[in-house]
Amino acid sequence: MKPKVVPNSNKLIALAASEKGFRLNGKRLSDFRKCSLTFGKSFGSCEVIYEPGTRVFTQISGTIGEPSDSRPGEGIMTVSSWISPTATAEMAGGGSGSKKPALIARCIEKLFKEHRVVDLESLCIKFGEKVWVIRVDIHVLDTNGCLAEAAALSVLGGLLTFRRPQAIVDINTGELIVKTLEEEVPIRLHLNHLPFLTSFVLTPENKILAEPDQEEEDIFLGKLMVGINDSKELCYLHVTTPINYEILSEATLLAQTKCFERIKWLKELVAVDDENRSIPVYNRRNEFRKEGIVIDLTSVVPDSKTEAKFEKMSLRCGSSKAHKSILVSLEEITIMES
Repeated sequence: MKPKVVPNSNKLIALAASEKGFRLNGKRLSDFRKCSLTFGKSFGSCEVIYEPGTRVFTQISGTIGEPSDSRPGEGIMTVSSWISPTATAEMAGGGSGSKKPALIARCIEKLFKEHRVVDLESLCIKFGEKVWVIRVDIHVLDTNGCLAEAAALSVLGGLLTFRRPQAIVDINTGELIVKTLEEEVPIRLHLNHLPFLTSFVLTPENKILAEPDQEEEDIFLGKLMVGINDSKELCYLHVTTPINYEILSEATLLAQTKCFERIKWLKELVAVDDENRSIPVYNRRNEFRKEGIVIDLTSVVPDSKTEAKFEKMSLRCGSSKAHKSILVSLEEITIMES
């Protein structure tokens, strides 16, 4: 289906308003859009809404697979995106909107995968054989501009709340053991830095318009996307038209200020979600044991003469298969009550 056509009257009004420093919705050119974020019940689920009209849901999941031949000691991260046909009519019939999912996935791969946001080495279970495969599924439910920005924020929220179960390899049998949530506390992903993505459009007067909606993106063709992380580093830059240094510096400073504001806000939401989320794992109190006994084995000497006498009351100490288990006389064990 053909994309939505913007009326000429709207174009003329938007161009005239941009000359005076205003937008069609009455905001200033440097004003950012309001956004809301919610976490789902499962680990790694996050939904972001950019008001008005942009809604993106992301689900992070993990499976165990084989590593790539080029990087046998690192895990794998895959990104896929999908736009609902109800979100935009351009997705129907293989129109130009069908290219948007690939563009969003490529943008997220550059921002998160190529800049190594996730520590892939920590996802290795057994070198060259077993690693964790982290899958990022992005679902665009409604569109009104800033799709990549909303997707990046939802992916970051999903990565911060994702937990994977503990997986170890038995050194004796070589079997892979994946522990359930009832046995061990799930593990967070190790993130090297936290990126934030925002966008601007360029007006004919060489002014920047922050986080445009879909109509503004269609009217002002020049677009600038800036990615800043929590360490004040420029980690992503995409420009569709030549711009001068002054405009790029202004956009970077605005993006940096908004980056720290939203990352701080996101961390607060994650902290609240951690407190409200109940993990079904038995947590032992952080205090000394009040009942029972403590056995001191530092002065134990093996005694083979009393093997028959203490056969039923023996303590077998076997560190490995290569060492034979020895019988320790319980008479030489000092029992100290705590």
